[in-house]
Amino acid sequence: MDDVPLNRLIKSFHTLLDEPLVVAIAGDHDLTTSAGYNAAEQTLKGLSQDVVIEEATAFDPSGASGLDDTPAQGIQDHASATSQSNGTSSHQQQASSTDASSTDRSEYIPQLTSFNDDSDETKFLNLRSMFGDLKDIDIRYALQKFNGNFQAALDSLLDIQNRIFEGENVRGIDAFFDDSEEQSSRSKGKKKGKKRAGKAAAFDLDVSTKEVLTKNQVKELKHQDEIAFLADHLLQPFDHVSDVYYRKKTSSGATAAAILDQYSDLGITSEDEGSIATAKRLANEHPKVPERYFLTLLQVTDQGTQDIAALLSKHFTKNPHKERLQLTHLMTPLPNEDLEGHAGSLPGSKPLTPGSSKSPRSESRASSGGMWDHAEVVKRINDANRSRLDASAQSTSMIRKGGHYRQGAVVYHERAREQALHSHAMSSAAADLLVDKQSSRNKIDLHGVSVRDGVRIARTRVQAWWDNLGEFRIRKAREDPYTVVTGLGRHSASGVSQLRQAVLAALFQDGWKASVETGCFVVTGRR
Repeated sequence: MDDVPLNRLIKSFHTLLDEPLVVAIAGDHDLTTSAGYNAAEQTLKGLSQDVVIEEATAFDPSGASGLDDTPAQGIQDHASATSQSNGTSSHQQQASSTDASSTDRSEYIPQLTSFNDDSDETKFLNLRSMFGDLKDIDIRYALQKFNGNFQAALDSLLDIQNRIFEGENVRGIDAFFDDSEEQSSRSKGKKKGKKRAGKAAAFDLDVSTKEVLTKNQVKELKHQDEIAFLADHLLQPFDHVSDVYYRKKTSSGATAAAILDQYSDLGITSEDEGSIATAKRLANEHPKVPERYFLTLLQVTDQGTQDIAALLSKHFTKNPHKERLQLTHLMTPLPNEDLEGHAGSLPGSKPLTPGSSKSPRSESRASSGGMWDHAEVVKRINDANRSRLDASAQSTSMIRKGGHYRQGAVVYHERAREQALHSHAMSSAAADLLVDKQSSRNKIDLHGVSVRDGVRIARTRVQAWWDNLGEFRIRKAREDPYTVVTGLGRHSASGVSQLRQAVLAALFQDGWKASVETGCFVVTGRR
């Protein structure tokens, strides 16, 4: 009967903590009493809480994803020797680390939610614009198969396109068909075929498709009217307002708030008593809107203030937490040469100069100096992992000793957690360096990076490309598109690239117009 409470604790925490750790902590309490059992359970909950938080951050405990596994193996061997010398069970630790690593490699795939309320026909048209090589029946069948789930249909169509590229998607009797014997008969029936094709072309668009196209045209005209209204009342160029409008998912209120924020950043606000009194009156009429927006609005224009105020009120009523935080100081990221936060730079790195970038990142990183930077970052990742494993071994050893060693165990546990977070940050830096090395001005190659880092890099680089196009960006984007290379995922466990699925979902969710090609996506602007 004494083992029943212990087994209950092991069953409750075996997915988060190593079994020897649970047994060691349980051994310090009298589990036959309610107080002893509750004390042991609370201690284990405290330790497992950090595990849940770390898993939620999706960091890779084994270091940079896609890097050479040889150093990592050396780290595990070193940790094994260290933990054995301290009387701990290192095999369970390594197994736990391996499980966490394999889980993290799947990481998260961004969920497409912006199309949930659209009709099936609108979803079909969006998918049709992306998969130009697939048949309409395949796209409609995918939507029907997954009950209109856009995300699932998108993943299914990616798989179909991959199989077509590999020559594995020929179905039924077509797989046994040899058209070499039909070449002669085709030439005889050319004239008839042309007539039939001419008749068929006239019926390519059915009635429902024409209705959808008409609705889309009406919606686009409505969007253009809203953009023109905001441009006239907020004294901004039409192109700039259009860019903000589509970035804010065609919300007039959110667009007005964003443009007023831009004015506010330039110090444009009302200071005379009359305008302040008017702003207070508008704030009383629209209590959900912060008063500072009205102070800026009255300074920018005096026409249509009530209409703009109504748009702002509608926006902040629907989104009460959308007000921008007001920081009293600026926070800038660390320079790329100072990855650990101290003043020294990595060996071989070069200072950045304006206009010297080859892509949105530094061109020097694609040179031999960048190679040295990447190797240095990998070395620091391995050092951080070694420190993490050593600290975890010390923490486990002290927990087993119990008594006065508990405080020391907490210190080592926190140290291991800090090293894990540091390793995760360094892994992201290594991913940036790797992508810089294998990318160009209008193309990035995400081979060798994790899903999480790949999604992050794709989003930031595509946005930077769009921002750098300047004036007439819509035309420039079509003439000089941006290519995101992900690969097909032939070497993935399931044969489907999770990176490919995640990046496409993220780009589509962010509102980018992209066509799906073999092993890559070509971004041609905003939807």
